[in-house]
Amino acid sequence: MPRTVVPFIAWVGLLTLAALVSNCATPPPEPSEVVIALPGLPLTLMPHARSESLTSSYLSNMFEGLAGFDRDMKLVPLLAVSWENPDALTWLFRLRRGVTFHDGTPLTADDVVFSILRARNDPASALRSNCADIATVTREGDDVVRVTTTRPLPVLLQKLRVVFILPRRRFEREGADAFARRPVGTGPYRFVAETAGQEIRLAAYDGYWGGPSGFTAVRFVRFQSGEEAESLLRSGRVDLAANIPPPAATALATRPLPGLEVIRNRSLMVLLLGMDTRVPPFDDIRLRRALALAVDRPALVTELRHGYASPANQLVPPAVFGFIPDLPEFPYEPAGARRLLVEAGHPDGIDVTLLLPVSRRSLAEALQRQMAPAGIRLRLDAREREAFWPLADTAPFFLMGVASTTGDASDVFEDMIHSTTELYGRDNHGRFAVAELDRLIESLNGYWARTQRLDALQQVMARVMAEVPRVPLITEDLLYARSAHIDYPPRVDNYVLAHEIGRRP
Repeated sequence: MPRTVVPFIAWVGLLTLAALVSNCATPPPEPSEVVIALPGLPLTLMPHARSESLTSSYLSNMFEGLAGFDRDMKLVPLLAVSWENPDALTWLFRLRRGVTFHDGTPLTADDVVFSILRARNDPASALRSNCADIATVTREGDDVVRVTTTRPLPVLLQKLRVVFILPRRRFEREGADAFARRPVGTGPYRFVAETAGQEIRLAAYDGYWGGPSGFTAVRFVRFQSGEEAESLLRSGRVDLAANIPPPAATALATRPLPGLEVIRNRSLMVLLLGMDTRVPPFDDIRLRRALALAVDRPALVTELRHGYASPANQLVPPAVFGFIPDLPEFPYEPAGARRLLVEAGHPDGIDVTLLLPVSRRSLAEALQRQMAPAGIRLRLDAREREAFWPLADTAPFFLMGVASTTGDASDVFEDMIHSTTELYGRDNHGRFAVAELDRLIESLNGYWARTQRLDALQQVMARVMAEVPRVPLITEDLLYARSAHIDYPPRVDNYVLAHEIGRRP
């Protein structure tokens, strides 16, 4: 393990998917307020409770971890000003002095120890796999925290990115439910109010260690369609809209509004078909391969995404460490898919029900049309985002997205491919399990050298794609629209951080 400060900075990346906010009754913004529209609201305001990029994006405006990422996904210090590795299993974090929580209480090493252990140990934590290899967390004085791991862990900093630090005494006094209603962090903005299903309001925290923000207030609103997002932008009721659908981006580009700019940004999100490989018909690899051959990915890119995407043939995009550049693409071969169905005992084709978020209905309808010539007849079960995720954990067949939150493919393998255990397989909907793959995934943390680690990650990726427990579809580009009076270069991880929004003259 390196004995320097930050391993793997050059290839770190992040993720994710997500979206947020707005409705047509949204009033125009005040001069000191920035209004941001996204395709959803957070699933919770309780840190550690959900591992979802949109929710994490919201929380990152109010909470911080020890380190984070800049716009280009390079590691940057946050609540820790520095870190070092005195040996292969030890990390020493020196905390930033003068940091206070939104209630005025100072940040201490006790808060950091408490927060990391809570993320590791709390049964309700969605970040247990992030902390699976942490053995101990202890304070060494007021501003130093020691973390020891059970084995070398080169991506520990990246895994801790969304382990937000909580005020221990306040949290223990109030309890999780009350804290989630009035969250308190160290971030640049503090919580003000939430209107359920409509908006969240934040105010700039005057005591923020990172200096003042460009706007004193932030309002996040949700939009539920491309038409609504376009209407909000054209009427001037929002300053920034993120994750807008391609038709809205195309409409704004072809009928431009003075001062309104549409921005296209690369993404870490891969859309895929998932399945429960324990139950028929998905326990048969021939059926899984047939599904892969029954999708016309270039057509999805052009017809559904207006060119704002690229075909996917593995679980991460090229920006993530572990991507295999020369992995063969999946061809569209309905006849070949039908032959595999016959071999699998389905000479008359097969009927399957696909669970999907309502927001992905157009994609699912395109899959219906594409798969029909192969003899795969899709029935669609579309659910709202809040209802989709609980159902996805037990659904035999589902449509979802995955994004590497560390920029290293290991997190996707650990969370989605490793068999479900107390610490691994958090997002392994379908309970895929191969003992040899589990062993290879667990061994990845032993590789610190860049070339060896890349080779190990790519070996796992090749093995996973040979089993086809997930069928990659496309990698979407991220689409934004911003007004003339703000400056906001989008982030690779698709987080929307209001502190990074500036005013234009």
